Amino acid sequence: MREEVRWFAERMEEVLRENDHRGGWKDMSALELFSCFLGEVYELDSALWHGDGDVVKECCDVANYAMMIADKVRRKKRVVDEGREDGDQFLRCSFCGKPSAEVEYLVAGPNVYICNTCVRVCQAIVDEERMKKDV
Repeated sequence: MREEVRWFAERMEEVLRENDHRGGWKDMSALELFSCFLGEVYELDSALWHGDGDVVKECCDVANYAMMIADKVRRKKRVVDEGREDGDQFLRCSFCGKPSAEVEYLVAGPNVYICNTCVRVCQAIVDEERMKKDV
């Protein structure tokens, strides 16, 4: 590994450890992480152009959020490729129980999944309830 990559990876790890008290990022969606990433880019921009911050720390923050997003994508790809999560738990719709291989897609929530068919069923129920209220 290149010396500068090793040095920077060590700084990234230090910053991650400093922020361990904030809780885990693995429960955040990629979009939530991307929003945080953009905030860190703004802080890096401010540190670079206005001198109000530690540039190396801000670089580490940006890189750490990029790593978190990449990890989410890597894990999701593994789920799609293998039909399971973390190599051993099969993903299923939390509503109908169908495995991921039998549905078009699963929408992930915090420790739950809903398939495209159940989303349509839920939408039909909501639409029906609205119509009842409008009458």
